Amino acid sequence: MNYQRTLLTGVASVAAVVLMPGAMVAQQEEASKAVVEELEKLRPTLDLGKFQVKDFRPTRNETIKLEFYMHLALKESTSEHTVEQLEYWKHRLRNQVLIAFRLAERQDFLDADLHRFRRIVQTRINRVLKTPLIDEVLLTEFTFTTN
Repeated sequence: MNYQRTLLTGVASVAAVVLMPGAMVAQQEEASKAVVEELEKLRPTLDLGKFQVKDFRPTRNETIKLEFYMHLALKESTSEHTVEQLEYWKHRLRNQVLIAFRLAERQDFLDADLHRFRRIVQTRINRVLKTPLIDEVLLTEFTFTTN
């Protein structure tokens, strides 16, 4: 899977270099859009947006604050119709992420790749969907603080 993305990215880079002179900038933008569309065809994703969560845990006298963006990578066999239906379920999926946050321990957020937290999120969302559609949970701009 990664080799396909690398190959498509390389093709886009070569196209950008070849098409760059003068008025060809518009064609370069079209080529990059085509690459993005091709990647989306390979693996559909669902953007759950930005999360800003603050949780007071009185038993340990600590407050945990998290900020991150979450994307769900769906299985390659997922149809466009299913992705459109999942758009209507975003609020339910976001609620499952919040529940997973509250179930996770402090140590789970100290892990560099957040493996356990991502696994909890994936399990909870797949359980709500009744079928395992989520292949991977992707987090970006992750910030973790405690008081």
